[in-house]
Amino acid sequence: MKKLVYGKGVYDLAPGLSRLKAYSDWKGMLERAYSEKYHLKEPSYRDVEVDKEWLFASNFMEWHNKQRIELRWQLDKDLLIPGNRVYSADTCMYIPAW
Repeated sequence: MKKLVYGKGVYDLAPGLSRLKAYSDWKGMLERAYSEKYHLKEPSYRDVEVDKEWLFASNFMEWHNKQRIELRWQLDKDLLIPGNRVYSADTCMYIPAW
């Protein structure tokens, strides 16, 4: 049995892919949604969730690889739907950090 990432995410990718931006973004998304330590610093994320499909790293990676991403762009869940509380393929996009 594989260890879950932040108690929810399943790393189902080949070994070594954890160095990729997609993995870093996936892990960061899970941290924002499910890390109690993160919620102490950022309580507004307490009721944020990740779509069940994106709990699998491979599904997030597949979506990520289809996106237009420039240097230093970041995953955003609020631009398409202000106040959105769910990270998913239908609600997220990459935007410039500024």
